[in-house]
Amino acid sequence: MSDPHLYSALIDAELEPTDFHNMAGWAHDDHRDAFTVFLKSAEAIVERRPDLRAARNVPEPFRRFAAETLNAKTIEPRQFFERNFTPYKIIPKQGSGFLTGYYEPEIAGSLSQNSDFPVPVLGRPNDLVSFGPDNTPPDPLF
Repeated sequence: MSDPHLYSALIDAELEPTDFHNMAGWAHDDHRDAFTVFLKSAEAIVERRPDLRAARNVPEPFRRFAAETLNAKTIEPRQFFERNFTPYKIIPKQGSGFLTGYYEPEIAGSLSQNSDFPVPVLGRPNDLVSFGPDNTPPDPLF
């Protein structure tokens, strides 16, 4: 949908197309969760919901693709990704690379203690260190 080489200058790395079967674990993963997330994003794109954060404009061909995906009767998630996307291997121009991933845990809970939820989930610790986008740590933390 877009030229990946536009991004390689931004990340100071080369992007090399690869095949999904070259990705460790791809064949054994359950792709339904990733597809569910894609569908949520597709709904927001088709409905032209306002962005939650600054992002590039969605090209019209991708908006049409999102709408077609939402209107499809049945889709097998793994085949969907393999037919419509190209994975890229990120190759740093020098040394090694560093990528950041995000994980947002979801846990079942209750607003009141009961036999299913006998232990409280505590709030954010007072001494938790946070860094904003303009306030990064001077050295790696690990």
